[in-house]
Amino acid sequence: MLQGLGRNPSPFLRLLRFHFFSARRG
Repeated sequence: MLQGLGRNPSPFLRLLRFHFFSARRG
């Protein structure tokens, strides 16, 4: 997971943000 994050943090951050916003919404 850490390796992927260092390689491409864009997709990971995007997913994290999506989950975060989703959790905040509902």
